Amino acid sequence: MAKIPRDERAVTDQDFFQALDPKRRDLTPMRNAAKNGNMEEARRLAVEHFRTRTNPKWFFDMRSKCRGKVPAAWPGLDTGALHRADSLLRNRFLLRGNNEALAFNSGKNLKWRTAEMRQLASTAYALKRGNFFRDLAIAYAHTGRTDYAEKFTYLLERWQADWPLVVDDDFHPKTAVLARSDGHDTMTTAFRWFSWMDCLYSGILFTPQVPSEAAFRLIRSLWFTALQYRTYETSPYVPANHHLFERGTSPFLFGVMLPEFPEVARLVQQAAPVIEKHTEHSFLPDGGYEERTTSYTTSALNMFFIPLRLAARNRMPLLSRASRTRLKRCGEMVALLALPNGAQPDVGDGEAGVSKTALISGNTAALFKSRTAAEVVKRLHLKSLVAPEDRPSIRTLDRTDLPLALHYPNAGYFVARTGWNPHASAMFLSVPGPGIPNHAHDDALSLHLCVRGKTIVGTPMSELYSYLNRNKQARKQRIRGHFYAMTSHNVVLVNKEPLHSIESLIPTWGPEPTPVKTAWQDIPGGVHVKGHHTGYPSIQLAREIEFRHRKGWTVTDTVQGDVQKPHSARWHFEYDVQVEQDGDLYIATCDNVQLSVRISSNGKLRTRLYQDKKWLGNNPLHPDAPPPWILDITFGGLGDDHLETVFEIV
Repeated sequence: MAKIPRDERAVTDQDFFQALDPKRRDLTPMRNAAKNGNMEEARRLAVEHFRTRTNPKWFFDMRSKCRGKVPAAWPGLDTGALHRADSLLRNRFLLRGNNEALAFNSGKNLKWRTAEMRQLASTAYALKRGNFFRDLAIAYAHTGRTDYAEKFTYLLERWQADWPLVVDDDFHPKTAVLARSDGHDTMTTAFRWFSWMDCLYSGILFTPQVPSEAAFRLIRSLWFTALQYRTYETSPYVPANHHLFERGTSPFLFGVMLPEFPEVARLVQQAAPVIEKHTEHSFLPDGGYEERTTSYTTSALNMFFIPLRLAARNRMPLLSRASRTRLKRCGEMVALLALPNGAQPDVGDGEAGVSKTALISGNTAALFKSRTAAEVVKRLHLKSLVAPEDRPSIRTLDRTDLPLALHYPNAGYFVARTGWNPHASAMFLSVPGPGIPNHAHDDALSLHLCVRGKTIVGTPMSELYSYLNRNKQARKQRIRGHFYAMTSHNVVLVNKEPLHSIESLIPTWGPEPTPVKTAWQDIPGGVHVKGHHTGYPSIQLAREIEFRHRKGWTVTDTVQGDVQKPHSARWHFEYDVQVEQDGDLYIATCDNVQLSVRISSNGKLRTRLYQDKKWLGNNPLHPDAPPPWILDITFGGLGDDHLETVFEIV
């Protein structure tokens, strides 16, 4: 496009109507009304058109006012939407789930364009995604209560008055920032577009409580915002999930949903090759995603699945057979990595909880007819979390066998379990292959243990990812470096020092993965796995694990080479785990599950059990919970050091 308008304040209603497709007869009345100067009638006809059009199809459609039947396919739907909407009625924006400790209080005289909101990263930055609009739309769709619609109108009109989108003159195909002074980037702006489209199809936009003028301005903003992404027509390829979302997923959805505007509709042809290219280059030979993090794997897969599902709804072609095969393979990997509680192993930035496993598995079963994904959903009792439209696939696909142990050498995951049910015991070992460092952690040979469905040994620090990267002060503090470093993982610190110092990791987005050589085999009643790496200069660090299904785990750590002083083996217990010392044993308890820990070494041995008050003493995500326990073990220093830690299921 030769000239894209950059200032929403300067765009007129006439510009909007002139951008409509002159070949479409259904748009002629509003075009003629605008041409004749009857702008009020033109705006009314535009709102009516978007209220009644039957094509294209969105993920759901509640414009017919069928209250109380909110589909689970609604993106962003969760059980907390009503609670967050009620908080909005009290001028409180909950920024992370239902956590009252992280709330933005707007007061009665809301102003959007504040110094805090204009930052590219701040606590209130999440509001730019516009999820609160969706929460009010969900609440209204559930109940039909007018106070939700009235609050929606107030917030929408304040946004329209305070914060029309003004794009920087230097926004170009290689950037991701639309407006630096206002803190608008293309990812959060696209999320806001999705929220607004959700509101349109929820029906809230067409209620008596929402003035037709405000509804029209939102529709005009949808057009103006989508138009900005035509700038990416000549964008170079970048191997990252945000590039896929900004240059592929989002523009594709924009183009599909706004065919009334020829220039926006061209985004479909612009974005489809981007999605195809990312599918070709984003996945490893074993099915893993290029960025070494389970949370970003599920998020990136969703960035592929969303346009695929919308394309299917609108009977549009998207992706080759080979690309679909790659997506299926990765979706099945996500399903097979699921721990007994349904969550993904906690690897890299963020947490990939049970809902993400269910989402990806349901999509994989429905889009690609995957028996593996369907079987995981059935065995782990995740069906209630799968979208209703995907449940028939889960129900009808034939049964298949599932493996008890799996190694993904390229992705760097090893997982083993006693069975496929919610009460099984399982282990996860991080054994990285080479990969992109974005969002990776210094976690080579880190071990997680799940006993009878309860995660006992894990990495509780990882949940702070979102908070740390939205808090300007926290992003500069040692806590962020600790979050990435070996110090927050279940590993051996040779000479008591991490591979990468905490200070060096503070400004990064993750260290380069340390490759681990791994070998494993089934043994009677369990599995044996061994991995080692030479990340420390002149030293080989090995971890050997014998997992006996009925008994537990024997972990042998070996340090050989140029040793200067003793080492530290560190074990992090999850929040709800109580740990006590009983003579030479440590007993970890969670509900009715117990795990005993016994330690021995070929040299001097010293242990310390303590709570993680240094790093998590003022945890904003768990303000009332006691800090989790840590067990530090000091051993060796001789140059050929061995530590045996036995975790026995009681």
